[in-house]
Amino acid sequence: MLDTKIILLISSPRSGTNYLCSLLNNVEILDVNNEIFHNDYSYLNNYNLIKINNELLKTNCKDLQEIRKNIKNYLKTHSKKDFLQFLKNNSKKKYLFFKVFPNHLTQNELNEILLISDYKIIMQRNNIDRYISEKKAIKLNSYQKINTTDLKINFDISEYNNFKNNLNIFFNKFNNFPIINYEDFILLNKKEQLKLFFNKINLSIDLNNINIKNTLQKQDLETDYSKKIENFNKDIEKLIISEKN
Repeated sequence: MLDTKIILLISSPRSGTNYLCSLLNNVEILDVNNEIFHNDYSYLNNYNLIKINNELLKTNCKDLQEIRKNIKNYLKTHSKKDFLQFLKNNSKKKYLFFKVFPNHLTQNELNEILLISDYKIIMQRNNIDRYISEKKAIKLNSYQKINTTDLKINFDISEYNNFKNNLNIFFNKFNNFPIINYEDFILLNKKEQLKLFFNKINLSIDLNNINIKNTLQKQDLETDYSKKIENFNKDIEKLIISEKN
């Protein structure tokens, strides 16, 4: 049996993790999954979806989205750790990658997952851009593959502060883990991004012969906050300046 190692990414929505997953999909030795413990659906890759459906759920369902939902229901009454262990034991790749966001797991469940994960890394983005991106996604009811550059949102300072505080509480649990900052990461070319990711977790991967194909594109190309925010004013401007410095 292949001794697959687990790579856990700890992050939050709108932090560039979908882009990172699309980039990592170019590395053949990685079994790349997204939010396997998402609150609505289990975002496993298609191979793992079918494997779980056939061997754990034991159903004849062919609809992948329905399988995602069925897995989520299964996980309501089964151990998350055992589920991850099953994925690890049945993976055909050297490394199993997935990501966890706030509210995916209870603290006890998260502690169990951390214990069996071989590599842990955090991906963070500045809270202002993360908040604006989240508001745009909610407004469009879509979280990827849509250009949001021209879309404006209403910025609620009280809501933002609550948003920021909740994220700080979550990330403060992981002070000793390596961190990728989205703002630095996105400035690198794709090969450098891969090198940075693996260097952060002290994993030696030969990237010389990797042909990087498709990756997701940046959704919001606007850098002027007054053009992102419909109710932009002096108070919001002052807040943004203080948060970005």
